[in-house]
Order: sequence, then C-alpha cells, then structure tokens
Amino acid sequence: MKSWRLTFLTPCELSDVEDYLLEKGFTLSFISQAVDGTCEAFATMDESGLQEALKESSYLKNLQIEEMLLPEVCWQTQAELHSPHFKNGKIEIKTQNHAASFFLQPAHAFGDASHETTKLMLLLLARHVKNQYVLDIGTGSAILAICAYLEGAIKSYGVDIDQEALKAAKANVMENRLEKHVWIGDKKNLRLSKKTYDALVILANMISSELLVILDEYKEYFERAHLAILSGILVSEKNEIIENFQKLGWNLLEEEFLGEWVGLVFIR
Repeated sequence: MKSWRLTFLTPCELSDVEDYLLEKGFTLSFISQAVDGTCEAFATMDESGLQEALKESSYLKNLQIEEMLLPEVCWQTQAELHSPHFKNGKIEIKTQNHAASFFLQPAHAFGDASHETTKLMLLLLARHVKNQYVLDIGTGSAILAICAYLEGAIKSYGVDIDQEALKAAKANVMENRLEKHVWIGDKKNLRLSKKTYDALVILANMISSELLVILDEYKEYFERAHLAILSGILVSEKNEIIENFQKLGWNLLEEEFLGEWVGLVFIR
C-alpha cells in the first residue's frame, strides 16, 4: 500500500469527495476542506489500484496527486472539526431508540455515525439483532459491534484486517466496559460455538467490491448465518449484490435507502 495526498483544486462538496474516495476503494486517513471550497485528503491504495480508480474520474482534470508519507494526525482535532457527535473529548453515539448511548475515542478509522452508510447500518441492525449473536466484519472503530449489543444482541464479535483499527476498536470496547459482551480480534482467532451459529447475524459496512470479496473469504460464516445486514452499497450497484447473494441461497428481506446509498437485509 502507498500513501497519497489528493488535492481537489476546484470547489467541491466535502461529502461528495469522501463518498467518491470510499466508492473507489481508498482507505481514508484524513480529509479536510479549505475556506475556498477546495478539498485535501490523505489516503492509501496500491499504485495499480490508484490508476484504475482514477481512469474515469470526473475529478481528474482538477486533481493533484502526490505520493507521500502520512503525517501524524491529531484525531481529537479531526473529530472536533468533522464529527457532529464530538463532546468532551469523545464521540457520543446513541442507539436508535435513544435508550442507551456509548462513547468512541477519536482514533485511526474512527466512525461517528454521521455517514449515510453507517446510519443505514444502525437503523437496520436495531430491527434485527435482538437475542442474536452478531459478527461485524470490518469492524473499524467497533461502532456497529457495540451498538448491536446495546440494541439487544446476546454477544458481538468484531473482526478486521487493520491492526490499528483493532487497537482502536478494543480501546472503545474497554471505554464502555463491554469486554465481556463485545469480542474484538482478527479472523484467525475467531471462534464461534454451535449455539452462536444457530442465531448468527453478519454485519458488513463496506463498498460493493469488498462485500463480494468477504462473501468468499468468510464463506464458512455466510454459509451458517441466517441473516446478513449490509451497507456501503451504491443504489446503482444494488442489483449486482442481490444477484451474488441469491446465487448462494440468500433472499432479500428488506432494503432501506438514504441518499445514493442502500442498506440490504438478506435472510437464509
């Protein structure tokens, strides 16, 4: 993976730039907007992926790209600037029914429930996780794993391939004193019992191309889970995801739209 500074030289919407980068598969570390409307982002992606992502970019004529070492980022400052839920040094997240709230520490891969894809996940999981076990693939800050437990899940398991994200997720679980209820780790250390499989719900909030990858990489879990809640899917890519899941015996149970994104619930 290489690190890049991407400078968008003409005024644009910060949310549009963020959505574009995530859709193309970049891993964002930092994004900001100047007073003149131009945007700057620090992101990681391998070089071949970068060329592919920018091949048909509408931003290309006005985009300056520079390979670089990522600077140290003050996550507290970033949360204060960009998170509407930042309060007293932490990010406060409320459950859908506002019966409980929890706190996240601003850190690598922090999530704050402000993006449409996360909002869709929080809305859908609240309807389906009560009295279930939850496996959150690509847990990031553990926002979904924690919220699932507070929404009534028996226990949550959060996995990620990013070791820095796992550190942040574990810190957030400890911050909320949920170590007995929310397990965080990588896939190789994940162990689920038979009773867990009997009531397993999979959560995955990631772009469509990554969803298709984990469908194969986590095949044994998808084959035994009975419900899957997905987001990070553009409306224009919805049918492709549905077709791939139907081939494996999943049926669409529910869909929810927000902006250009859709959240899907599948059942077996």
